[in-house]
Amino acid sequence: MSIRVITFVLIGLAAVIGGIFFALRTASHPAENMHIPAKRDLYKPWIEVIRPHVAAYEETGKSHVLRNGDEVELGKMIETDAGGLATIHFPDGSVLRLDSATRVTLEQAEFNPESERLIAKIFLASGQVWSKVLILVTPDSLWEVRTSNAVATVRGTAFGMTMREGRTSVIGSEHSVSVRPVDPLTHQTLSSEAVVTPDTFVDINEKDIPLINEGTLSLAAKKVTDEILADPWVKSAKEQDTQYDQQIEELHGKGLEDKSLREEFREKIREQFEKGISPEGSDAGASPDTKTMPEQREEKANLLPEQKERTDAEEKQTSNKAIRKKNRSIGLASASAPQPPVLTIRPQGNLKGVVEGDRVRFKAVLALPDGKTRIVTADAQWSVLGSIGKMASPGVFLAKLGSDVSEFGTAPGAVIAIWKDPKSGEEILGKSAIFNVEAKIETDINTDG
Repeated sequence: MSIRVITFVLIGLAAVIGGIFFALRTASHPAENMHIPAKRDLYKPWIEVIRPHVAAYEETGKSHVLRNGDEVELGKMIETDAGGLATIHFPDGSVLRLDSATRVTLEQAEFNPESERLIAKIFLASGQVWSKVLILVTPDSLWEVRTSNAVATVRGTAFGMTMREGRTSVIGSEHSVSVRPVDPLTHQTLSSEAVVTPDTFVDINEKDIPLINEGTLSLAAKKVTDEILADPWVKSAKEQDTQYDQQIEELHGKGLEDKSLREEFREKIREQFEKGISPEGSDAGASPDTKTMPEQREEKANLLPEQKERTDAEEKQTSNKAIRKKNRSIGLASASAPQPPVLTIRPQGNLKGVVEGDRVRFKAVLALPDGKTRIVTADAQWSVLGSIGKMASPGVFLAKLGSDVSEFGTAPGAVIAIWKDPKSGEEILGKSAIFNVEAKIETDINTDG
């Protein structure tokens, strides 16, 4: 089954071509296009684009291409395309690696350089990520990766997490990971827990949540299979973890410990990046057969004239194929290629001033390639992003602040719908604009006197 996530604002052809040009140019000349984060950004998360394309999406649906060293802003969805790879670096030295076709949002990222307290909350909408967490120093530090139906929490470890078609998988690599199911309707974390240790994993299917909640289905980690361990993504992540640990050991060898070691490690990561060396390994995401530009030029210089001519033709043909393939991956196979369907979520009323207890109706409108539209409200699968309420029925949102945000009196969120094509099995995602839900304030009317 193929899944295509459709964004909500169609980007103009010129902007897309400009983005392709920039991404290709960045891939060909990484040092020339290196963007170094300013000193003031040392205590904020930043991204390392290992392989394009990687983009950030605004709440309005507008997007922009991310460059090496760009700050990762809270609340913006980060998306890697079918060939993209990226690493988000956190100010304490921890990293979150993003595989291709992955969408994540940093919901919270706070770091206190004095106490070294780190709070990192990540929402994985789809795809797969790998966390390599430096030991969290303070008792109130937190590293949490959440999907629509599971949450993984650690204090210092390495683990992978995948979210596809309503199924969350967590694979352990170092130490232990606490994994709990999350009710996708109420967003409440259930009491059941599975502890994932190295080379074990746990799967949580959305359809099994009611059974887990009732206690009729137990949640337990299983031994990973050889097939999982042989997966290129898992193997690559473990290799990068080894490089990461080696750098830590080198600092231990210099007599550094605790805070001084962590500060030196963070500075070393920054220095590597500024010199154009990937902190995650210079060969991250590259084929074992890939040769550097100097090696290619040296080999080409030793060729005979007729060999050079043939090589030039082959390189041009390969380049054209790569560009056509990249264009197809983002929907630019040809000027006459039909636009994919787009799902728009429209509120039937004003989203300003929504208070607990209010019911807000939404309509799911599917825009088809032939220009026609179709209402698919009843056919879509609805959910809520954020602790702001639940879907009472298809298209009907009931506002109710969760216990984790009620003390603040307000919280932002959005309504999400997924429509599945009954013929192709393709799933199309639509999201409403971000809106706030306010706490309901009870007022006592004094009738005395």
